[in-house]
Amino acid sequence: KYTYILYLIIFINCTIKFHNHNVPLPLN
Repeated sequence: KYTYILYLIIFINCTIKFHNHNVPLPLN
């Protein structure tokens, strides 16, 4: 339930980083 929201936040953060052309950090 809450994990779904967590994955959404992580996904959004990744997309923002890609938009900023930053080097993506490897997620565990």
